[in-house]
Parts: sequence; structure tokens; C-alpha cells
Amino acid sequence: NFAFAQVLVSVGACWTLLYAMVQNPQISILQAYSVWAVFTILLLSAAFLLVSSLLICKNRIYFVKICRYINELRRFAIDNNDVEFKNTSKMWANPSFPRAFDKSSTQLICFYLISGCYALESIASGIAFYHAASFCCKELISFLIPIGMLVLGVVLVFYTFEAKQK
Repeated sequence: NFAFAQVLVSVGACWTLLYAMVQNPQISILQAYSVWAVFTILLLSAAFLLVSSLLICKNRIYFVKICRYINELRRFAIDNNDVEFKNTSKMWANPSFPRAFDKSSTQLICFYLISGCYALESIASGIAFYHAASFCCKELISFLIPIGMLVLGVVLVFYTFEAKQK
């Protein structure tokens, strides 16, 4: 919830800055620094979204470990009972479930949405940098900013899933 509220606030702040820049062309400081401010806001917002997505991954792994432990205890109780206790509810009793990467889990759906916002803000920050910068290699840097951020995000998420799952 906080991540989505943060996205709305950062987009609102960028919109406000750009609207003020267009409506007040006579204010030179606003004209000079508003696009740099938008770039900075988007970059910081994307960094926060990356941290949020990593925390969702970590939370998912913790949830999986606890559920597997409960399933292990459930299986032990079902296999070693003397009073004919049966698994009539058909709840999981397999300690290898749930899977860490279950495409339809609510945690991962939230992760998909936050990652999508991260990707969009990374691309938008590259576009803002392109419009703010005035030196020779701005095209290359404005292309490398979102690509680098997206690669960093993918690597960190896969590392989090693989390292914490074991």
C-alpha cells in the first residue's frame, strides 16, 4: 500500500513541477531546474520501489518457509497418530509446498505491479534525464540509466529468490 501511495505522490509531484514550468515560463529558476527535479524524484521513487519489491520477495520466502514447516508438522501428525486422525480437510501435508515462485499468489501479484511501476519510473527517469541534460553523450546516458536500473532490479530479485529459498 505504501509503495503505491508513494508512486502516486511522486507522479503528482512530477506533474506539478512540469505544469508549473509550462504555466510560468518567466520564472527562470523553475525553467532551469524543474526537469532535473523530476529526474531526481523519479530516480528516488524507483529506488524505493526496488527496495519494496525486494522486501516483498523476502516476505514471500519467509511465508514459504513457515508454511513448509507447518506442512511438515501436519504430515508428522497425520502419519504418527494413534487415534485414527485423518486428513479429511485435504489440507497440504507435503513439506515441499507451497512453491516460492507461485505465479498466482497475491504476494507475487503485488510484486508484479510494483515491478511494473519500477520499470515505468526507470524509463521515465531516463526520458527526464534526456530532456534535462545538455552535454554531448546525453543520448547514451539517458538510454543506460533505465537499462541499468532494470538489469539491477532483475538481478537483485533473482538473487533474493534464489539465495533465500535455500
